[in-house]
Amino acid sequence: MSAPKFSISILAYQNLPLSRKCIESVLASDGDFELLLTDNGCSDGTAAYFDEVKQSQVGKRRVVVFHNATNEGFVEPNRKAFRDAYGTYVVLLNNDTVVPKNWLTMLEVPFKSDPLCAISGPAGGCCQLDGMFHGQLGPRFEYLEGWMMCLDREKVASVEPNLFP
Repeated sequence: MSAPKFSISILAYQNLPLSRKCIESVLASDGDFELLLTDNGCSDGTAAYFDEVKQSQVGKRRVVVFHNATNEGFVEPNRKAFRDAYGTYVVLLNNDTVVPKNWLTMLEVPFKSDPLCAISGPAGGCCQLDGMFHGQLGPRFEYLEGWMMCLDREKVASVEPNLFP
């Protein structure tokens, strides 16, 4: 198999039903991708489910499963997935997210329109900060919420591990 366009990192700590919905929506969507699944010390059957997903995708797409003995949080497991990713773009996706069919195409649009773009994400969420540093809707684009973030792997590799200080 050749390198995919997208590497999708999904972390899970418990919430197996949400993880199932998320992964089912990803697998039903369009796009050239691999999955990097992290069982972050789950005790609810997530580990076995992730292994089942990997087995079901043999010959179709690359699926890597990381099993952590304990919950290692957000930063280190995503750094590990980032280092293991083969895609041009790395997508960090919360396991409580259900994606639409063309979501990867939409995440790629900013990279195609701006050669300096390093990170993209969905529109419509909070994108600016108020005076108390709370996210709010608005015309300024100051940050992306972390529940779905698409990174240009090559550009971000030049600053990683400082991406998540």
